[in-house]
Amino acid sequence: MNRADLKKRLWRVLGDDPALPFIWDEVKDPDILNDSIGAAVAAFSESCPLRVRSILSVTKEVHKIGDTANTVSSPDATAQNSVNTLLNEIKADYNTHRQSTTYHRNGDTVNVVTSPDPSGGDPDGGLAKSITLANEIKADFNAHGIEPTIHQVDDTENTVTKPDAVDLETVKTLANDIKSKYSYHLAEKTDGRQVYIGSIIADSKYIRLESLEYPVNQYPPIRPEFDYYGGNFLYMSSGINPGNTGELVFVFWHKKHTVDDSTSTIPIEYENVLQLGAEAYALLQHSGRCYHQAGQDLQKSKETLAGLSSFDEINKILADIGDDIKDAQGKINVINIGEDVPIRHLDLAQTRLNHAQRSLEMLGHYSPEADGYLKAAVEMGNTARYFWDEGNMRLNQFISELNRIQVERSIRQKPRPFTMNIWED
Repeated sequence: MNRADLKKRLWRVLGDDPALPFIWDEVKDPDILNDSIGAAVAAFSESCPLRVRSILSVTKEVHKIGDTANTVSSPDATAQNSVNTLLNEIKADYNTHRQSTTYHRNGDTVNVVTSPDPSGGDPDGGLAKSITLANEIKADFNAHGIEPTIHQVDDTENTVTKPDAVDLETVKTLANDIKSKYSYHLAEKTDGRQVYIGSIIADSKYIRLESLEYPVNQYPPIRPEFDYYGGNFLYMSSGINPGNTGELVFVFWHKKHTVDDSTSTIPIEYENVLQLGAEAYALLQHSGRCYHQAGQDLQKSKETLAGLSSFDEINKILADIGDDIKDAQGKINVINIGEDVPIRHLDLAQTRLNHAQRSLEMLGHYSPEADGYLKAAVEMGNTARYFWDEGNMRLNQFISELNRIQVERSIRQKPRPFTMNIWED
């Protein structure tokens, strides 16, 4: 069941005909169906994600070993003299570090810092030279981190991001940032337990890591424990011997399902569950739109009576209704599994709607036009409540089905298809 199929079914549930829409114009308001399907796919993916295996390898983080010889000992820059001292030391230490094959696969002969050293004996105390030197160190150091064939893997985490220096204040800021990032870069080493997973977490549909297999192709499979603190690496923490660069690792991870206009990765036995969730979100969204229309009808009723009495209280009620509906609509497409956040907002809107109706009813007999708008508001409010009750019922059943799926998957139970038999499809 792809997205185009789902859209047709959602139209029917909402009581409309895609060829002759009368609830709303999808061309003018295209998001309700796509958003509802997207919310259902996201919720379904949390319970029954697409399971992916990536074949990666044990990697060194950046260096063969950590560089403890070329560290910077100068204090942070606070004035021109300390800027000069710090930058001169970073230049010397960096130029020694970059060309060493003790830490690198090959020496870096490309990103050489050549700008002259600043000193207090320069006409401006070294400011012009320090600006030039700081900007060159930033450029060369950032290029060194990703220079091909130098590191075990590129260092994309310790990048200098402060703006280029233009005066004393900015050169102090830049010099201190270079010191910090360079120090972290030196410490990037390995003990053979790291796996680079940057390609996995960069996937826009990535949800979470599941497990590892290392060494690979053993029977029974060996599943080492691992730690993951964010960033581009995971760390095998038990049940393994430190590996060598290039040894394969199977990484199993969870990915959000894809449902587009022509394809779907949802298992066939669970397609009806996805449809149930999409219907629930679509009904809830349309309920919010109906409440909004009811509020507009009340506003028109009030405007036709504006010259007859003071409407300060009704104005406040109508404003509150608008805020409640806005808050509810903002929560409908958020995955509030196990919570009733949107319904609390819409219940409050319904209460205020009833209050406004009663207030306007006392004045409606003065104007047939106002009375007409008031009746339209009452009817639209009832319609909104119908859609809300129906949507909330289906949402609760959707949540129940997701919980069932989680149990099935946790105990490796054979999937049981779900049949929607409480309404006519």
